[in-house]
Amino acid sequence: MIGLLVLGTMVIGEPVPQPVGMPVRVDAEPGAAYLAKCHIRTFMTPDRVYANTYYIDSHGPFHDRIPSPNAQCIFGKVKGPGPVTLHIYKGGDHALRVDRPNQWLRLLVW
Repeated sequence: MIGLLVLGTMVIGEPVPQPVGMPVRVDAEPGAAYLAKCHIRTFMTPDRVYANTYYIDSHGPFHDRIPSPNAQCIFGKVKGPGPVTLHIYKGGDHALRVDRPNQWLRLLVW
């Protein structure tokens, strides 16, 4: 009788974290200021605080991730040169462009 011994190897290590949420980007000239307020699914911050709103209050180019699979955003230009464009990526590029100060637009990504 011949016995067969099969040994398998398994590599165990730290799991590779998967990106959470949706990439967001704003295209703007360096002096252009803008605001975005996005209502999103409730999530826990690294400080262990629950939040359901994602804010962007910035100027010039910007990129980050919205920590949710969907968002309802209001976006507007505050001041500065040129247009500002908000991009949210989920199954493609969802974008809107604001050309003048105090112009506010809504973007839904579901």
